[in-house]
Amino acid sequence: MPKKRNPAALAGADRAGISIAVERRDTRKSLQTQAQQRLRRQQLLRRLHDLGGRATAEFINEIVDKFGIEAFVDERLAAYTARLTPAMLAATGGDRFPPRPLRLVADAR
Repeated sequence: MPKKRNPAALAGADRAGISIAVERRDTRKSLQTQAQQRLRRQQLLRRLHDLGGRATAEFINEIVDKFGIEAFVDERLAAYTARLTPAMLAATGGDRFPPRPLRLVADAR
């Protein structure tokens, strides 16, 4: 039988969508990497918070100085402190990070 051609294929498109499959795999991998980085950042932020207000202020000030975002950071700090209270965050679960995702591990038997 002759091979079927996809008449709707775009010029330069790879056969059978191979390039699309590679892109999807790479995207999935980058999403996993981003999720791992986000979890690592959460752990580090917990440790920074445990060091107290001075260490947190020094950290924020270093970022502000490096990227010149003083007005933005000041605006966001004012918004957060005006709208949020410890009691409100505790009542809604906003005082802690969400639990880590669970992964099913197949039984090797």
